[in-house]
Amino acid sequence: MEKELKTLIASPIQNCILYIGSELAQTMLIQKNIMGLPFTRELLEKERATILKNNNSTANIDLLLREQKCLEDISKKIIISKYNSINSHSLISLWSAIETVIEDTIILIFLNKKECIKYLEENNYTIKKQKYKISPSISLNENQAAEIYKSFEHQTKQKIIDKKISMGEEKKANIGEIYCNMMNVFELNLNLEQHEKELLTEINSIRNCILHRGGILDDKAAKDMILKVHKVNKPIFIDNKLYLQYYEGIKKFVLLLHSKINN
Repeated sequence: MEKELKTLIASPIQNCILYIGSELAQTMLIQKNIMGLPFTRELLEKERATILKNNNSTANIDLLLREQKCLEDISKKIIISKYNSINSHSLISLWSAIETVIEDTIILIFLNKKECIKYLEENNYTIKKQKYKISPSISLNENQAAEIYKSFEHQTKQKIIDKKISMGEEKKANIGEIYCNMMNVFELNLNLEQHEKELLTEINSIRNCILHRGGILDDKAAKDMILKVHKVNKPIFIDNKLYLQYYEGIKKFVLLLHSKINN
């Protein structure tokens, strides 16, 4: 890939690195604050005593104390769960960052790479020019690029499946393979190990079950589990150890993409 184009497409990956770092920091900060929440009651009670001593109204501090009881009850449940709900919410955000950086990077390539359609066709992708109203003399607009991205992703998935069928393997393409193959088309070769691609696929499936299955691991997602931590038809549980393992998988993918763009 041309150096000038790499410079143009650098912003999504830079934004992604900042985002996932910030997400981890905020997740840890929230957990620390929850751990310290029980000690807040003591401070509030001391403040209330001072207010009474000065013959002032305790209405506001009393309200805070009542709220404190509710917050303490919630925090105890979160601590007992080993921060499962916080880690689950954060994992959803982290995966969204991955989806976004891949889509935004490729769309920027479509918008800035001359003859990108011809390049895709040379790599055996079928682009329906009439459907997307593509003119050879006019650059793609964002809507066209977004539509072609969807087709590109779908065709990449199908190519992986076709190859596996021809080799007698399971008819399946995981999202880690799809994303790596998509970037490889543009010579941004993401040489992840197969188990690293499968870990990304596990994270994606966990995210889907949290959002669409009420946090229960369904039969389809169970087939994507390589860590063998979660059980089918059981609630998904993400403690800090597992959360950090997922985070490291995401971070490695993002930093690898960054190194290829800035190489």
